[in-house]
Amino acid sequence: MSRHRGKNRHRLAQNPQEQVFADNWERWNEHPRSILGYLVGDGNRTGHYSEEEAKTTATVIQWLGSPVGEAFLNECGYARKEKTK
Repeated sequence: MSRHRGKNRHRLAQNPQEQVFADNWERWNEHPRSILGYLVGDGNRTGHYSEEEAKTTATVIQWLGSPVGEAFLNECGYARKEKTK
């Protein structure tokens, strides 16, 4: 199991947008020099974080794909762009 998976993965089957956020966060953190490492680092080197910090961060990222998370992003000025075929 990836250390970059959130606590509420049971929600992914019913909410495809949460799945998109969760999958992309996990993929972006596969490299040893992960995004989370940069966020907790000092700007020059990758920082260290605990399993619980990784899980909590992944939970928040997944939440951004939920209806409530999307409302939060909309309030911040972001809107999902519909994919064109």
